Order: sequence, then C-alpha cells, then structure tokens
Amino acid sequence: MAGIGIKEIKTVEITTTDGRKLAPGDLVCIRVRGQDVICHFLEMEKNNYFVTSTVTSTEEAEKVKYRLSSIEQCFKVENFKLMTDPKQGEPEE
Repeated sequence: MAGIGIKEIKTVEITTTDGRKLAPGDLVCIRVRGQDVICHFLEMEKNNYFVTSTVTSTEEAEKVKYRLSSIEQCFKVENFKLMTDPKQGEPEE
C-alpha cells in the first residue's frame, strides 16, 4: 500500500452567453434553430448534452436534452409569469 493517496477533483462551471453561472433549477431562455425556448436547466451530461426540464407540465416535468452545438444562445430568466387561467391578465368589466 502506498504512503500517498491522490484524488483528482474536476469541477465544471456552466455559464450563459453573457457569462452568468448556471445552477440546477435556474430558469433559462435558450435559442435552438432560431426558436427561443424557456426551460429549467438541470445538468450537463458527460456526453455534452444540456439537460433541461419543461416549464408548463402540470404533472411531472419532462426532461429534454439538447446538444451543445445546437444551442445558439443561452440567458438566465429572472421574471416569468405563466398565464394558466384563461381570464388571467384580462381587464375586469
């Protein structure tokens, strides 16, 4: 048995287009094939997939994977309100 132990620790930092750090659960807007997609960032898989979850699912959120090369831009989203009630946001009579 050796008298010295070696442990390699590797950290990966994921950032947005404008340099902000991403953490699991962050709400982001990614541009894929000219379309803007609002989703929650979950993780980076070892095989270079950016894993997200859907925002609008009422039951369990769906996981969606994007290849890094298909993401044109990525930005954090701070204020987002999902209008689920058909009358929500309409002026009162």
